[in-house]
Amino acid sequence: MAKKEMEVVKNLDVERYMGRWYEIASFPSRFQPKNGVDTRATYSLNEDGTVHVLNETWNDGKRGYIEGSAYKADPKSDEAKLKKVSLDIEQETPSR
Repeated sequence: MAKKEMEVVKNLDVERYMGRWYEIASFPSRFQPKNGVDTRATYSLNEDGTVHVLNETWNDGKRGYIEGSAYKADPKSDEAKLKKVSLDIEQETPSR
């Protein structure tokens, strides 16, 4: 546990955050397989200002993913906090 609460980034340039981000380390999570590889998140800006989110990982040659959208938690705040709109589609497909 952290000794103090982490600070939220202020004045985030959302457009610079868009793109593909690769995971280099992780903590165990029920949302991703223990032996997942090539785990990544891809973010893109939707026309309505929400963020499209695609999280992917591969395990035993099968692709698992969760896809959805997120929006700014408090539009009046300069803090970079997002809330999910929907992030509930999870499927596996054959290897790439």
